[in-house]
Amino acid sequence: MHIGNKSKRIVSLQTRLRTVQEFLVRVYDSKWLIWTIILIGIVLRVAQFAYNRALWFDEVLISRNIVERSFLELLEPLDYNQGAPIGFLIIEKLLLPLPGSRDLVLRIYPLICGVFALPVFHRVAAFYLGRKAIPIAVALLSFSGVLIYYSSEVKQYSSDVMITLLIIYLTIWVRSKSPTILRFGTYAVAGAVAIWLSHPAVFVLAGLGTSLLLERLMRRDWKEGLTLLPIFVIWLAGFGASYVLSLTDLTRHELLLDYWSNQRAFMPFPPKSLADMQWFSGMFFESFREVVGLYLPGLGAFAFLYGLLDAAFARRTKLLELCSPIVFALIASGLQKYPFRSRMILYLSPILSLLIAHGVASTKRPVRSRLNWLGILLAVLLLFHPVLFAALDLINPRVRQEIKPVLTYLAEHWQDGDSLHLYYGAKPAFEYYKQQYGLEGISYTTNSGSRDDWSVYLDELDELEDTPRVWILFSHIYDGSGVDEEKLFLFYLDTLGTQLDAYTRVGASIYLYDLSQ
Repeated sequence: MHIGNKSKRIVSLQTRLRTVQEFLVRVYDSKWLIWTIILIGIVLRVAQFAYNRALWFDEVLISRNIVERSFLELLEPLDYNQGAPIGFLIIEKLLLPLPGSRDLVLRIYPLICGVFALPVFHRVAAFYLGRKAIPIAVALLSFSGVLIYYSSEVKQYSSDVMITLLIIYLTIWVRSKSPTILRFGTYAVAGAVAIWLSHPAVFVLAGLGTSLLLERLMRRDWKEGLTLLPIFVIWLAGFGASYVLSLTDLTRHELLLDYWSNQRAFMPFPPKSLADMQWFSGMFFESFREVVGLYLPGLGAFAFLYGLLDAAFARRTKLLELCSPIVFALIASGLQKYPFRSRMILYLSPILSLLIAHGVASTKRPVRSRLNWLGILLAVLLLFHPVLFAALDLINPRVRQEIKPVLTYLAEHWQDGDSLHLYYGAKPAFEYYKQQYGLEGISYTTNSGSRDDWSVYLDELDELEDTPRVWILFSHIYDGSGVDEEKLFLFYLDTLGTQLDAYTRVGASIYLYDLSQ
């Protein structure tokens, strides 16, 4: 009797487990799960945008070019050592007359790109991936902290992602439909326009265009292969015009080249030492952290390689062709023409996410079950930190250099006879925001960026002596030499006089000193 009851309980437990599994399978396979993930991703991006954080240093520099220049002047090399696609700059300039906060207006286009990238990515994933991998891929892109952040930054990186996805989507459209003049013409013109909107679009076009051509040549479809040649000619014409008008100066910009060279963003070609070989492994793992936004990049690298190998053995050539833009980007990097690192290769995030998702979904089941528990565990580990930190960022959105509340404090506490001294990193933001906070009539002094000789800083601060009330404004603090320059300044100012007031926020601060004694 006891054994019979025990058997009934086991059968009952097995029945419940099967019911739970079937429910989970239905949930996972449902369309509303994917659209719920996309909706959450949109909410995360809009919330970060709506927070209206202050523009940080690089955003200020590109924004000043957009605000201060005419449309024709945007075609010339930019000031302040900046570079951006001409199409991006013109779109931003066109949006400037919109009402509301100028910071938000400048961020509307990156937000639109970040939001619409999600449903487009869903369509792309549906073409390249199996049904089980699609929700994983969409979740990777939706909860990526990197992509959420760049969807509200006045930079072209969110646009790069969207343009990449549109090129991939149009390639799918051309491949899956019968060839017509209208279809091929649309593809050709869209590609030529994309080059003006996104610098790395040329790598995506080169990779996918080459894949299309090889596909037709391998089928010995010479006629259809020839129909692609006019498309390539139009793309080359668009690239040539963009290169002559804009990219020539960027590829010769010594300061930018030196910066990215110091960041080891150019592929060693050919590699000549062990350090050069380490560049490849280091950049490989870094890409999953800086581009995809994974907090366990080693696990992401494993899933990516597994997906790549599975696609190779299963002869999923269309999935493998997505690696072709990476090859062209590495070639450009080896030629010192385009950096291969962090935000500069953010446009590769959809491609990496697709292959990671394929790798997760392709893992073999260790036990007979309708659910791939190994794949589920891998997906949970990969998505746990992105989902957690996305939720935390929803409560406390990311900020970088919150100079706006600091300038509000300065305006409210300014007295007749006060003086203002700007740390050199704070000058661009002060110039950009001063009219907005009623500080345009205030004259100020500033120091040079003498990072290699701190004695110059001290000599410049000595000139402030005998000043009873002087405000010192900091932002974009340099600490690359192992010393925080704000702390260095404050240490020396404390030897010159007395600190009367202080107000600090993330990445920005202001101090009031009496240096008359």
